[in-house]
Amino acid sequence: MKGRAAIVGAIALLAMAACESPRFSEEPGLDPLGRALARTESDLFGATAIEGEGVEAARERYQDWDRRSAELEQHLIEIRRDDAALADLLEAARLRKSAENLWRHYEYARVLRAMDRLEESAAELEELVRDHPYCWIALRLQGEVAYQLGDMARARSAFQTEVEVRPESAPAHFRLAQILVQMRDVQEARQALERALELEPDLTDARALLSQVLVQEDDFFAAVRVLEEGLALDPDALALDRGLGALWLDSGFIEKAIVHLEKHPDDPGSLMLLAQAEMLSGDREGVLKAYEAMLSLPSSQDSPIDVQRIREEMRLVRSATDEQIAQNRVTGPGELVRILEETDEAIPRRQAAATLGKIPGSAARAYLRRALEGDRDDRVRRIALQSLVTGPEDLPLLESVLIGPGRDESAWVRKGACDLLSRIASPRSIPLLIQALNDEPEVFSAAREGLIRLSGERMAIGSGESMSDERRREVAAQWRAWWARVSGKPPRD
Repeated sequence: MKGRAAIVGAIALLAMAACESPRFSEEPGLDPLGRALARTESDLFGATAIEGEGVEAARERYQDWDRRSAELEQHLIEIRRDDAALADLLEAARLRKSAENLWRHYEYARVLRAMDRLEESAAELEELVRDHPYCWIALRLQGEVAYQLGDMARARSAFQTEVEVRPESAPAHFRLAQILVQMRDVQEARQALERALELEPDLTDARALLSQVLVQEDDFFAAVRVLEEGLALDPDALALDRGLGALWLDSGFIEKAIVHLEKHPDDPGSLMLLAQAEMLSGDREGVLKAYEAMLSLPSSQDSPIDVQRIREEMRLVRSATDEQIAQNRVTGPGELVRILEETDEAIPRRQAAATLGKIPGSAARAYLRRALEGDRDDRVRRIALQSLVTGPEDLPLLESVLIGPGRDESAWVRKGACDLLSRIASPRSIPLLIQALNDEPEVFSAAREGLIRLSGERMAIGSGESMSDERRREVAAQWRAWWARVSGKPPRD
């Protein structure tokens, strides 16, 4: 009886706003569930298909479905563990399903999904969307079901079409971005997330995901900024605090991580990260306090807590010696960054840059890039450059330092860029070195030595400093001619 009552409540919700239809209410043989389902066929939901329906019509036509489907989903959640109730609801929906009644068809696919009959749900949605390609509420469900089935291409297509129908919907852009991240299309995902935040700046889930995307793009400061901007709008946003805490923790800035993670003592995810941060800071009592807070929270399906594991971790922490706890302590890059950005003496800054270059992660790279762009000491900048360049993917950085908008004012740093280019076995290195032949004598010498190393050719042996300007121009012209001959395209002057 309880399950039956839940079904009636769910179906009644669908009929609340529908117009009373004598044609359906007078049909013989319909039980209360059938009559409730029948009444959903009203002008409100569009009883029949519109011939040649376009994007603009669809955008308005299905607007109320968004609210109605959310109400249905809530009731499906409430009865999700009642198999008999779900089965009754599915059978009622199946009997009333009609190709000419979009809402009934959509509802049937939705209930199938709630019962984890995903392939059947996908087949129903395929039919619905084929006949009504701009029914964006069905497209959304199709994308969600396809994602659960692991069909990323179909999910992307469905969400992309939803965005085309509803370009002003921030959640639509966010759903598309989630799939793009899964498909490793990071640039497209970033664009979709930035558009979502333009439309809805307080969409915290989009901010959290954009931060992760920016880290993948090695744009650490942008990742931090997008989370901090969100916290300025909503200082208590859990997803943003947890995201920023995790970002600082992964980057070795333990104290900064703790500030954000300890703000949410009722969130198991934040507490687990907090326990890790306290361990890395060597604070035994902090670790135990975080674990005790976790044990005091109720476990749920959405936030499960592994009590046995936590108690075992607490036992290990309590039994560890002070020396063992101290061994877990990590000296993060925070102190090195402080020296690099706040100390006036050049030698400590050079040492800090060299040490920071040995620390993996996007945060260390971000601070080294900042030093490269703004430190007043050319040796610090050269050390930063050497640490940042690891392979062909860093050629744009070397190009910027040599001849681009970020051209370093120091010939010694530009000479270092030539040395690094000569160690990267890439055809793209040679044109850059040929262009560097137009630079000052010491840079010319480094560029020519790099060309000899990469090409095996030996032209105009001798120090660039001992050559006249005219002779250096002749050598540069020889190298340009050689490159035009071997590649078929001359480098830029």
